Formats: sequence, C-alpha cells, structure tokens
Amino acid sequence: EGTGATYDHHSGNVAPWTDYAFSIKEVCVSEGIDTLGNQLFKANSTIARVSLPSTLKSIGRYTFGGCSGLMELTLPATVEKIDGRAFLGTIQRIYYSGDNWEKIVESAGDASWLASVKFTGD
Repeated sequence: EGTGATYDHHSGNVAPWTDYAFSIKEVCVSEGIDTLGNQLFKANSTIARVSLPSTLKSIGRYTFGGCSGLMELTLPATVEKIDGRAFLGTIQRIYYSGDNWEKIVESAGDASWLASVKFTGD
C-alpha cells in the first residue's frame, strides 16, 4: 500500500517479504500505487491472484517473472508501460480494456507474453 512507485529490488536488495514468499497466494496492490518496481514478486510460485489498482501506469522488469502460479491477470486501462521481462515465464492470459495497447507493446519490446493477451471485449 502507499502512493507512487514501489522500490526496485534485485539480488542485493531483496523484497522485504522474500522470507515469506511461499506463503503469499494473493497480492492486492492499493490505489495510489502507480509503478510496480523491478523484481517485486519475482519467482514467487505460489501467487495465484493479483489485484491491480486503477492508478497503475507501469510494471517493471521481472516484477512477476517466474510467478508460475499466476495464470491470469487483468490490467487496468491506465497502464502505459510494461517491461518486456515483467511476466517472463509466467502468465497465460492477460485481460486489458484500455486504449494504450500499442504504447504498451512498444515499451515491452520483444516479450513472449504478448502473444497471450486477450482483450476484455473479445
């Protein structure tokens, strides 16, 4: 919870919940958060459900990379940028109803997860 961007994490600065990672099954990001930092939930295979706020604009590198339990995700229409590795080895279906999809694809670069996107209206 909070406002603005979350911290970026990496091997030298792991997320504070790393020791509890295999107990986390659901993530609820509060309204006010606009950026999910790098490696925020990386390799947490027990996360099955994620709720993202309408204030979210950006998802960083490996944020959900390796979260093998995460099969589906609904992106808020406000999202403008997703790193190409944000969902590496994870997601099977993403729902998105916004109108910035071309901008998201451009920001993601060569991302294999893009092929699994299902638009909400389809």
